[in-house]
Amino acid sequence: MESIVSLLNGHSVNDVIVGGRFVVRDGGLVSIDEGGELIEKLYDVIPEIHGKLSNMV
Repeated sequence: MESIVSLLNGHSVNDVIVGGRFVVRDGGLVSIDEGGELIEKLYDVIPEIHGKLSNMV
């Protein structure tokens, strides 16, 4: 699994399901408000996620 994750990127993902609902379908966001609040929350957690993923390699 680690090898697969290392070789893929965001452009490799077509569909993402969270809690039984599509969040990304055919490569595009669905049913999510892309407004400022969501973007700000994402920017807040990106460093933490990047650090965790870097430790997995």
